[in-house]
Amino acid sequence: MAFIKRKKEQMHQNNIVYKKNRLQSILLSQDGMGVVEVILIIVGILTTYYGVSIKCIT
Repeated sequence: MAFIKRKKEQMHQNNIVYKKNRLQSILLSQDGMGVVEVILIIVGILTTYYGVSIKCIT
């Protein structure tokens, strides 16, 4: 019984360490979305949600 309990605790600790390392790598990553991508996503969401049409300058 003690072996199973120790194994579960070890698995839990390994999971915590993995999640911490994963979060750290995501936050420190230089790959990410730029300002242009964020603006395009927001415009895309707002135009479909509010039914706003974007008119191009001609």
